[in-house]
Amino acid sequence: MADTNITKLVLKSYLAAIRNSVGSNTWRNFYAIDNGIERDVLNDGDVSCAYFVSSITTMFGLSKSIHMTVGSTIKDLEESGWVHIDRPRDGAILLWEPQDFGEEGSFTHIGFYVGNERAISTSLRTHTPTEYDWHFRDYPPEGKTARQVEEILWHKKLA
Repeated sequence: MADTNITKLVLKSYLAAIRNSVGSNTWRNFYAIDNGIERDVLNDGDVSCAYFVSSITTMFGLSKSIHMTVGSTIKDLEESGWVHIDRPRDGAILLWEPQDFGEEGSFTHIGFYVGNERAISTSLRTHTPTEYDWHFRDYPPEGKTARQVEEILWHKKLA
């Protein structure tokens, strides 16, 4: 089948990839040499949200590279045409307020809005992408409260 007769449905395919990721171990591990020692820099999925989001956006040509940190992911997204919007749209990227995890530090979390006040991002409990309320009201980490969304990002190629 020739590509000339195919109209790509980018948003529909992008949302399907996000939804189909739920429960997948794909984004759980990434190995690197850190100060001369080989290790899993994602700690078996404990800190894999940026890896998950940047992998999906890179796969669809919506960012330049795969990242391990939220900061480098946000920088790439902004350089790749993502803009701040006021209300979430299906497929938007959400950035949640930093949450304090004690000795481990304070972390910003990143994931996808999938509609109906639902989000998909990696979970501290399962170490895999999980669907939950977009403010974590039905899925807060143990001993934590709901999280507020600080930023919502959108790319014009998804329109």
